[in-house]
Amino acid sequence: MLSLPQNSSAAELSFVVVPNIQAGDKVTTLEVRINPEGRNLNVVEGSVSFGGIVSDDLSVEINTDGSVFTMWPTEPSYNKSEKLIHFVGGTPNGLTKEGLLFRMRLSSSLDGNLDVSWSGVKTYLNDGLGTEESTKVKSISLNLNAKNSDGVTVENNPKDDKVSEVDTIFPGFNITKSVRILLLIIILLSAIFYGYKKFIKN
Repeated sequence: MLSLPQNSSAAELSFVVVPNIQAGDKVTTLEVRINPEGRNLNVVEGSVSFGGIVSDDLSVEINTDGSVFTMWPTEPSYNKSEKLIHFVGGTPNGLTKEGLLFRMRLSSSLDGNLDVSWSGVKTYLNDGLGTEESTKVKSISLNLNAKNSDGVTVENNPKDDKVSEVDTIFPGFNITKSVRILLLIIILLSAIFYGYKKFIKN
């Protein structure tokens, strides 16, 4: 019972900037990564969307080499008119450790901000039932082609978002964090009251 609040973790999707090792290359490489946070996942679907000034002239190259996914019902590809990448990927053996989904090489003739965020994200447990898992996402804001006084690209700032704050702690019951804590308090008080009554009788 005391371990119930620890089940509040959720699968997490994030972006990681890969350092540019080619001098003069204005391409920014992002890794799209997943951390199951101890869950066993086998399918992830969602979209990566782009906004900001730079998105009007954005070029996106996608590479799935080294991905933890071996199956792509919908392989990630960039839709320039909609400014997004939609994908559905999975692995029949399940995924329990943090890993790479795919890489994106981003470039633009424009200078300025590029916001990279998530939409429509869903992750599913490897339980044979297609059970949906709660998911956290981390967006990121990039400053493409901008240089500081030392000629180094300005640091990018990640942002946290939450797709869902609901965690399943009993089969068939979806309970928010506040309700789960209240439930735990009630259980503990009941146990104390029962023990007190038993002690009085003895």
